[in-house]
Amino acid sequence: VVTQRDLGCTTSDFKPAKTKREVNVPSRFGKYFTHGSFRSEESEPLTYKQAVDSTSSEKWIEAMNEELHSLKENETWSLVKPPKGRKIVPGKWVFKIKRNEHGAVEKYKARFVAKGFAQIEGLDYGETFAPTSRPETFRLVLALAAQHDLHLEQLDVKSAFLHAKIDEEVYIEQPEGYQEKAEDGSKLVCKLNKSIYGLKQASKNWYDRLKNFLVKENFEQSKSDYCLYVRKEPGKVVYVLVWVDDIIVASSNLEAVQELKRNFKESFKMEEKGELRWFLGIRIEREPGRISLDQEQYIEDLLEKQGMSNCKPLKTPISPNEKFMKATDDDELADESKYRSLIGSLLFLAKQTRPDILFGVNVLSRFMAKPTKAHMNAVKRILRYLRGSSKLKVIYCKQNNPILLGESDADWSGDQNDRKSTTGFYFKYGKHSGAISWQVRKQQTVALSSCEAEYQGLAAAAQEVLFLRQLLADLHYPQNQPTDLGEDNQSAIKLSTNPVFHKRSKHIDVKQHFLRDAVQKNEINIRYVPTQKMAADIFTKGLCELKFKEHRENIMGRLHPNS
Repeated sequence: VVTQRDLGCTTSDFKPAKTKREVNVPSRFGKYFTHGSFRSEESEPLTYKQAVDSTSSEKWIEAMNEELHSLKENETWSLVKPPKGRKIVPGKWVFKIKRNEHGAVEKYKARFVAKGFAQIEGLDYGETFAPTSRPETFRLVLALAAQHDLHLEQLDVKSAFLHAKIDEEVYIEQPEGYQEKAEDGSKLVCKLNKSIYGLKQASKNWYDRLKNFLVKENFEQSKSDYCLYVRKEPGKVVYVLVWVDDIIVASSNLEAVQELKRNFKESFKMEEKGELRWFLGIRIEREPGRISLDQEQYIEDLLEKQGMSNCKPLKTPISPNEKFMKATDDDELADESKYRSLIGSLLFLAKQTRPDILFGVNVLSRFMAKPTKAHMNAVKRILRYLRGSSKLKVIYCKQNNPILLGESDADWSGDQNDRKSTTGFYFKYGKHSGAISWQVRKQQTVALSSCEAEYQGLAAAAQEVLFLRQLLADLHYPQNQPTDLGEDNQSAIKLSTNPVFHKRSKHIDVKQHFLRDAVQKNEINIRYVPTQKMAADIFTKGLCELKFKEHRENIMGRLHPNS
């Protein structure tokens, strides 16, 4: 707890609260009150009133004016009298402070959005779709960029959804603070001519508009990831990766990148962000022959929010062989809302750049319905581990003739509550680079033996192999040899290659047997890996510090900073 004495201030420094939950804090003390019950001047307003009453009101008003200018410039709506019998969709101002990779404020942004939950399906909207590329695709493109010295540029489409027309007849309220009235003084509403943020169909409308543009530019859509587009010409190849309105352009030819950017600007209002350095909260650092990813700023913000910036760090995220049980009547329960929020934040981190915490987070996510104090303490242990390893990176480096390879493991009957097993696997593009894909998942059925558990794990890994092989083919780097898949269970290896092993396999679900087909088609080559060297062990159980660090370095890449 930070007291007035700690800050060297008096009661007179604090003004009366505007609301029951908000206290105004002098700007020189703002860094202490970024989160919690105090709100600093750099906080993000939740309502229009908070924005215009805040100490940064001039910046927020300027941001709102800029948003309204963009809406009018794009002829987003027409002002009409409310039609009889039609529901008017409410709107809302959303405020965001945009920061760079160092946490410094870049700009104040205001967005007027529709409250899409009020729309009626079949009347106000039809099909919906959000154009977001898979994280595996993003990481694979970066691995290829490190390997082949590709140019990486980032573009941001300004007010992207306003570039797409809307097919349905939708009416929305006017923005708060900017209402206009008819000549007779009656109320007016906005009849949308184009999509607006918040509408359920807005993402799909924008995606269709962008797709048509890229097809005209002779790009082909990937069969594996619909948000990846590829154009191959003699001596050059260009990739476009889409995440709603953020676009990554990669190519071995700088002139091709510049030409595409010029064409983009002719059709859309674009903001060039230059070389790719910061994407979806991920920092991208580049050196000759090497690209690294980290989320240090995200971790620091998360620790600060939980009041654990100065906590004692730990060397591993979960204790060796630690097991967790469901809550009983005698257990002390934890704060459900806080627990779920923490698990969500950690899952995002684990799936983007920190595979080393994925097993612990996955296991603890199984108790979100009724978490106990023991579960919350385990979550805090992960945070203490992150305190000591916030600078860790996933590293992709240049190698000689890299190929797709990976490992799969399973912890037989590891869940003490239902005795289901846990599958874990990862894949890399080249032996010495970091992983481009990793997953931990609890198996859907109870395995009757360690062989069966491992076999089901191999089947799950095989699905990812086929996806990655197709993705590499779409990127024009086809795998001309079987993908090497490591496994430490000899029985499971034999079961995947022997189609007449009836006594051991007749009770296994038929869907698992496509693994044999993949092996017979020479798409996968399953090789034995001793248990002591199985790096995928990090995804199925808690490990001792020495073994954990060894496997972590294997999965995340070499040249990590000391932690």
